[in-house]
Amino acid sequence: MSIPRVLLIALAAFVVGALLATGVAALARSLTDDSRPSITLADVVRDDLPGFANASAPTADACGDRRGCVEGVVGDGVVIYRYQSLDLARQSVIYSDADFYRSDRLVIEFEDALTPDERFQLLQVVEGTWTASSD
Repeated sequence: MSIPRVLLIALAAFVVGALLATGVAALARSLTDDSRPSITLADVVRDDLPGFANASAPTADACGDRRGCVEGVVGDGVVIYRYQSLDLARQSVIYSDADFYRSDRLVIEFEDALTPDERFQLLQVVEGTWTASSD
């Protein structure tokens, strides 16, 4: 076998390997990242939602110094934050002492003001938004 032929085969193998690795990486990211990357708090928060009656509009100021927080809404006994990425949302709750719930890029922090039924109703709305689910 000649040297040019070996080099051509090696180059083809390299290209196929690079394409395969890129495809696997894209598939892994789609499986590990959230399915609702474009969701905003305006899509979730509304006046009839427990804890958010008369709440202000989502704003970056509500985030305070939370790393990667894009926007937040402070309600009555509950706060909800949206993070730039799924990883940043995960990091925000790792060392948190708050009573929280994380759904994709959204993190909800609870105080004692909401009843268990109100919490359940809130979580149903958050989890059901943009999922094509009626529950």
